[in-house]
Amino acid sequence: MLKNPSVFLVLAVIFTLSFLNSTLTAATFQDDYDNAYEQFSKLGRTDPDQLKQIAGTFRKLSERSDAGKLKANAIYWEGQSLFMIGEYLQALQAFERVLVNQNSFKEQDARFKVVQCQIRLKWRKSGKWELDRFVRDFPQSKLINVLKNELRRIEK
Repeated sequence: MLKNPSVFLVLAVIFTLSFLNSTLTAATFQDDYDNAYEQFSKLGRTDPDQLKQIAGTFRKLSERSDAGKLKANAIYWEGQSLFMIGEYLQALQAFERVLVNQNSFKEQDARFKVVQCQIRLKWRKSGKWELDRFVRDFPQSKLINVLKNELRRIEK
């Protein structure tokens, strides 16, 4: 038996408010992420200034404490936005941050983009090394031939 039911009521209210707050925060992040991705999808390759701005939006999203499992995705899209405007070094740094992020859904895509960035930066040795690693880690990937063709093109 509870000697003081008001203590129980206060604890129940605190627990409920904490749960609702975390649920609302997660929903807010998802909404913000979805909005940023929608903006990115609409941009295409048209406007470098807007792509730079959306890269900044994804970076801010990735730094949020409520990013959860979408943190690596936000970092990936930051890198992709930078890659599309030719900011290969900054894009490379973003894609490498994806790879050190646990529970990433974007590992294969990020490794692919790491190789592409290094090829575009004309870092032949590291690009070749990363390509070999990509082939070893993802032997069934359809992206292997794309990377091999890019590396051949730049070596000529």
